[in-house]
Amino acid sequence: IIKKKMVRGHAKEVAQQKNASKLADKAKSQKRDSSESKKVKEDGIALTCAVCKQGMPNIGAMRNHYENKHPKLPLPPELVS
Repeated sequence: IIKKKMVRGHAKEVAQQKNASKLADKAKSQKRDSSESKKVKEDGIALTCAVCKQGMPNIGAMRNHYENKHPKLPLPPELVS
């Protein structure tokens, strides 16, 4: 019985190209994310959650955060309107 070696030349090249494009997309998204986070830092974080210390840009976002992330806790008095 003669065993034949499986040739992977083309499949290897295709896999490398696919991986390179994934890495390029990932790098682009990280650049985009970092620019958005810089924008938030420049604008400043207006409010910080007392429970989990997550920053929020405005009262509406903080109210939504409390309702979704901490539903069992009562809203702080500054968020009740």
